[in-house]
Amino acid sequence: MTPRRLASGRLGTLLAAAAIVAGALTGCAPSSTDLSHAVAETMQQSVVSVAESAAAGDSPAALATLDQLQAQLDGALANGDVSPARAAAIQSAIDLVRADLQPPPAPEPEPTPVDTGGTTVDTGGTDTGGLPDTGNENSGPGNNNGNGNGDNGNDKPGKGKGKG
Repeated sequence: MTPRRLASGRLGTLLAAAAIVAGALTGCAPSSTDLSHAVAETMQQSVVSVAESAAAGDSPAALATLDQLQAQLDGALANGDVSPARAAAIQSAIDLVRADLQPPPAPEPEPTPVDTGGTTVDTGGTDTGGLPDTGNENSGPGNNNGNGNGDNGNDKPGKGKGKG
């Protein structure tokens, strides 16, 4: 597998994030009680390894080492070797570095136009229910009563059932 090269701006961001992880590990005071000295040294070595792999453009190796760092943090938190507050700060830095190491998402493919082969597409016009159109539009408002006699429902003398 060929290592993926990082863009120079991305590399700078990654190295800055690695420095944040390193800063979260070392803390402000050398005798800090919220991170054991032995765990801090082990995790610091992992941070250096992540930064070196990233600087060499080997994102897969950097991600693998970052996974080891994550396991170290999880173990230290479970064993009480790191305080929850310090673990949260380290976790935030790990997440930032991981996001920068991940390959960018693949672009969405452009939709391909579908060739209908000259077939006419129904655009939603009058539906004849599959029957041929006779051209007789004698139904609907204002045309007639739909019985085909064209009298619009008006009675004519001599054609009804009553006296007339």
